[in-house]
Amino acid sequence: LLLLASTQAFAGEQSWEVTITNLTRGQLFTPLLLVTHSSDISLFTAGEPALPELATIAESGSTAALEALLAGIPDLVHSTVTAGGPLFAGETITLEITGTGHFDRLSFAGMLVPTNDTFVGLDSLALPKSSTTV
Repeated sequence: LLLLASTQAFAGEQSWEVTITNLTRGQLFTPLLLVTHSSDISLFTAGEPALPELATIAESGSTAALEALLAGIPDLVHSTVTAGGPLFAGETITLEITGTGHFDRLSFAGMLVPTNDTFVGLDSLALPKSSTTV
């Protein structure tokens, strides 16, 4: 994961280019859902049951339920972006997402194919002030 901070857009809003490379051997990622949010929420916690909306991504690849949930909590979520298509093994995708003020965390999720209950994700990474690789 490569994050590139860009200049401020307006009213303290900043945008980031998020570059994700699928380093697996033969695993396809369904379209990824990226979200900028406050530190008051998280998409998942390792070892804990997944939210039903995240389980839907892991089981079907559809991000619609999680997008709807996130859209319903604007005091905790700034923006979401969904990749337009799958990310094949060895491929890279770059998406742009914005954040501002206390919306200073980045998370993402997508399904691993050909599984029926596994997802790839990142939870609550602090957005950097300059370019960084995670």
